[in-house]
Amino acid sequence: MAVGLLPTMVFASDVTGSGKEDAPYVYEVSTASELSKAVAAINADTSDSHYTISLQNDIECGSLSFSRNTTTILGNGHTLTFKKYGGTIQVGSGTETRPVLILGGAQGTLTIEGASSSDTYFIEVGEISGGTKYGTLKMYDGVTITGATNNNYFGGAVIVAGGGTFEMNGGTIKECGIDGGSVCFGGGVAVINGGEFTMYGGSIQDCFLKTGYNFGESSLFFNSGAGAGVFVSNGAVFKMAGGEIKNNTISAAQSGSYTSYGVGGGIAVMANPDSYDITARVEITGGTIEGNKATLGGGGIAVCGMIPVAIPIGSSYSTGGSGTTTPGLFINGTEENPVQIINNSAEGWKDYSVGGGGILLYHLKDTNQASIGNAVISGNTVTNGPGGGIESLQRSSSFRNHLELADVVLTGNRA
Repeated sequence: MAVGLLPTMVFASDVTGSGKEDAPYVYEVSTASELSKAVAAINADTSDSHYTISLQNDIECGSLSFSRNTTTILGNGHTLTFKKYGGTIQVGSGTETRPVLILGGAQGTLTIEGASSSDTYFIEVGEISGGTKYGTLKMYDGVTITGATNNNYFGGAVIVAGGGTFEMNGGTIKECGIDGGSVCFGGGVAVINGGEFTMYGGSIQDCFLKTGYNFGESSLFFNSGAGAGVFVSNGAVFKMAGGEIKNNTISAAQSGSYTSYGVGGGIAVMANPDSYDITARVEITGGTIEGNKATLGGGGIAVCGMIPVAIPIGSSYSTGGSGTTTPGLFINGTEENPVQIINNSAEGWKDYSVGGGGILLYHLKDTNQASIGNAVISGNTVTNGPGGGIESLQRSSSFRNHLELADVVLTGNRA
């Protein structure tokens, strides 16, 4: 690394450390300008160093892009606010030396507030629109991501795509979502196109999808929302080992005889539109999925291989993620700590026998599987359909729902 690089930057006297993992370079920033210059210096360093950005004040800023090195942002009780339309955090690089952005981990709290109306992705990890962009996001206790609302598409708070990984060790994603768009996938987190998301702790809560597509007078069913908490599709992988996904909600628009519906209040695992194949994988070994609501079905979890389908985005829809190995839903807690899928709800659709207050499995092909073990499925409800706890539905001989149950407690569910 060029020794002269850092001392020539603004606020040079605030730069300490050696750039090693146990002694990172530290920037103390109090203004948007200082923050922007710190990020520019970090991206200019080609030595694979470690940095800390320590907030000394509340800061309102525009977009931030991290393309090199490992950077930790410490809040010290302060708030980083993105109020401008299109304000985002991007983590990714076209090289295999992936940038790593760490939110929190020490010294007080950090709050990240997103714009209330932005037609773009708020926190973007990896490559969305084709090719490969490597990047890693890590989140820890004391961090809150809130208030980010997109108008359309994917990921109210975080979108993880090809080449990208997101590790949630703690903290809270809350009150983020997608409001009024024609396609609303992933109010809290969307994992697509080979991206990977691992949740060890923390909470994704009170996120939402407000499906507002209006086709006018029609008797057709159309789904325009999936995964108010977490949405997974197209070669992506979501692993949940702990934490909670709770109180996330899908609401629907009504126009005459037409209603737009949504599935997967907590988690939605969706098919590709060209083949109805699910190429994504969800593994749940711990944690709680509680109090989530869907309009059509799958209040807690929906795994859908036909209608509704997930519309991919970008010019390349690679399914090369590890989710392509035995895709589907795999729940397996422990005897001491079973996975909790409790008190979720769905309105259901009586005319088409679609429901599943806890879990909905819908039109899975032979290549897709669902396995549930060491889980408590309790207190889930459907208002106007079957399957208070679990519904497994297939309407064609081309589809076979492969569901295996072992050591599952089903109690107090109502349809």
